[in-house]
Parts: sequence; C-alpha cells; structure tokens
Amino acid sequence: MNRVKISMKCCSLELTKLLCYFEMPLSYEFQTGHTTDIIPKTRGNWSVLEKVIIVIVVLLLSCIKTNGLQELGDSVALYFLAECIKATVNGICDFTEECRHLQARYHGSYLKALEACFGSVQKTAVLMIMSVFFYLLRKRENVPFLQVIRLCFCSMLYSVLGLHRLTPAEMSVICEKEKLNVAHGLAWSYYIGYLKIILPGWKKNIAKFNEKHNNLLKQKASQKLHVLIPLSGVIYDKLNEADNNIIFQENTPEISLDRGGVQRRTYKQSVYQILDEDKRPHYCILEYPAILRTLYDMSNDTSAQFSREQRLNETKLFYRTLQEIVDKSLEYREHVRLIIVNDIEKSDMQEKDPHFLSKEVLKHIKQGKKKNI
Repeated sequence: MNRVKISMKCCSLELTKLLCYFEMPLSYEFQTGHTTDIIPKTRGNWSVLEKVIIVIVVLLLSCIKTNGLQELGDSVALYFLAECIKATVNGICDFTEECRHLQARYHGSYLKALEACFGSVQKTAVLMIMSVFFYLLRKRENVPFLQVIRLCFCSMLYSVLGLHRLTPAEMSVICEKEKLNVAHGLAWSYYIGYLKIILPGWKKNIAKFNEKHNNLLKQKASQKLHVLIPLSGVIYDKLNEADNNIIFQENTPEISLDRGGVQRRTYKQSVYQILDEDKRPHYCILEYPAILRTLYDMSNDTSAQFSREQRLNETKLFYRTLQEIVDKSLEYREHVRLIIVNDIEKSDMQEKDPHFLSKEVLKHIKQGKKKNI
C-alpha cells in the first residue's frame, strides 16, 4: 500500500513538472474543445527558428564557393553599416522633434530623450563594431564610401515612402510580447479593481447567503463566480433578455468599503436560476465583466478608430490574459470560472436555439461538478 502511495506521489510530481515545463495553465482541462479553436495561444519561436535555418543554409552555400565566406562577410559589413548610419540619421531627426516636448515627455532630461531616439546600448555597440569591420574592409579592398551612402539613401527612401511598416502579424507579436494591447490593461483592471476586492471574503459571503436562502448554493461548482465573456462584445444588463431560461434569483450580501474617494462603495453579485431542457433548476453566480463594454463602445465610436475585427481580437486576448492571471492566483483561482461565449460564429442550429447561453453555462457547471468529484 505504501509503495502505491509513493508511486502515485511520484507520478503527481512528474505531471506537475511537465505542466510547468510546457507552461500549461492549471485550468487547461476547461480550455480544451471549442475554446482552443477560438482563443489564440501565445506565439512561439517558429518564425525565428526558420530565419536561423535560412541563415545557416546561406552560410553553408557560401562555404562551397571559393572566397564565398569573405564576400558574404563584406556584404554583411556594408549592409549593417548602412543600416546603422540610417538609424543614426533617423535618431538625430527624431531627437530634434523630441526636444520640442522635452519637459512634458522626459522631465527636461536630454539623456532620456537621446535614449528614446537612439535606442539601447547594444545598437551603439553594433554601430562601433560594424564601423571597425568597414575600416578593415576599406584597407583591404578600397571599397568606395559612396556605395555605403547609396545603400543608406535607398533604405531611408524605403522608410520615408512608408514601405517599411510592420505587418499586422509583426505588430501583433510586439503588442502581445510587450503587453501593449488594450485587453491586457482591461484584464488587469478587472482583476485588481474588482476580483481582488470581492474574492478575499468570498467563502464567508457565500455562507451568509446560504444561511438566508436555505442553502441554495450548496454545490461547490455553483459557488464560483461564473464570468461570461461574449466574443460579440454585446453585454445584456438583464440576462433573461439573452435567454429566458436564466432567471434572476437574489443578490449576494453587499461588500462595502471606501474606494477612490467614494465612501462606503458597495459590491454585490447576482444569483441566477438556470433551467435545463427538462426545466430542472440549477443555481450559480453569473455576470458579465462590465469593463468589456468599453471595447464594444469603442468599436461603435468612429473617433476611437477601433474596428470590429480589433474588438474581436482584443476580446479573445482579454479572456486569455484574465485566464492566465486567475490561474496564477493561488488564493482566488478556485472561486472564478471564465466562460467564453462564441456568439459570433454561430451555426444555423445555434442561431435558432434561444437557449444557447443557458446551455453553455450549464455545460460549465457540470464540468465543475465532475472536477469536484
């Protein structure tokens, strides 16, 4: 018996290591199925790997040709130097503009403005190294400096004409990597400004509610906060307008605290009765993240310059970011369950089904019950 326990512990430990290695979220079992086809995963390094392979192939081909590596090295030195000169000229042009906003943007610091315009120390180091390479190259082969100037001019012309813009995929990679998306800020705002306020006393609040309402939320799965995230961005103020099988039951006890200058600001959640196909009642705490309405309103305001496609992408990233935040929260992850509602790409059957939302919620409640078992 002891051996069985030890082996089970070992298996559990190995599984935990494996999950950590692949950075798999703890709630991964709930993200399988249709969710994996809707929510984009974090991008990997395939693009970088393919570029490295191309570089290696070019190097190998250069090795085959006589003096191939030397010619390749000379070309690389010329190109890098031209790019570095272009970056320097661009930096000077940008610096003259930034000096006009020195106090407001950089608190009067010329050094910060220079760093913003010329980039990191690494770029300066590359410029110096390539300058040395070019000097050695000129001593050996007397390469005309005019050739470098022409390369630099062509590169700058390409940029001035607006042809050097990042592709949508490249912009998306940078925004996700540097956490520059609207969704990233909204997800953290929802977590810090709402979830971290209501969840610390969640169990006590549920216990108070059950005392007054005959243990209505007796199932552990129904005691979670179920957060609906519709891909369409449409948020109903009354859930029975979206699905009449979702019936408001009662509010949870209020949490009151002073917040942002508002004295005794109150927070409460709503308990709903969800009817299944046989009209049997199920109960859970259900709501939309009101902060998502911002994305919907932005997409309908022309001055925001926020398209419906951008809204959809940001909504997906909101779900993914919030799920990652909740998964990493050891204190609160057992109290929250996110439900992605695919109300955009509906099949004909779903469009005709007025109880699509209640069925989606019930599916998650049943999954929660299975997990508890």
